[in-house]
Amino acid sequence: MKSSIKILFVILILLGGSQNIQSQEIAESIHLEGPRLGFTLLPASNAKAINDAFDNANVSREAMESGMMITQFGWQFEERFVQFNSGGCLVLETVLLAGGLERNMFLPSASFVIGTRNPQGIEFGMGPNFSLGGTGMAFAFGVTKIQENAFFPINLAVVTGNNGARVSLLVGFNSRRK
Repeated sequence: MKSSIKILFVILILLGGSQNIQSQEIAESIHLEGPRLGFTLLPASNAKAINDAFDNANVSREAMESGMMITQFGWQFEERFVQFNSGGCLVLETVLLAGGLERNMFLPSASFVIGTRNPQGIEFGMGPNFSLGGTGMAFAFGVTKIQENAFFPINLAVVTGNNGARVSLLVGFNSRRK
């Protein structure tokens, strides 16, 4: 775990910009939020765990042998708490999702990710994830495009856990909270 924290620290500094820590500018926090939608690919072990947890839910034998895809709908809260002179920033994101609704299942998850975004909008972060499948580490990569006062993120996340790795692709938009 300590090595993961060291790796995150190095990546945050590299992606945040080439400046050193002393040249950072701490500005007023910026709070953003907005909807998310996408899908998650679940490994076979996750599909079987869901089937067992939902007392033989309508998960096909094929899904329990090869995995399945579920839709995701949710909301993201973002706080930019350090702005670098280079234009990059450090962010804290909370992503709350409801998956599997198309299968008449409610599979909630919550991720708390700390990361960095460079001036070009390329971002990386990691943090804990909590779901019915258990706890794990979320590793998120993506890009955020800015159009006037709206931010449009596209993120790929890999969540590790006891039942294998889940892979999600999420899109949405953010705007400033008032």
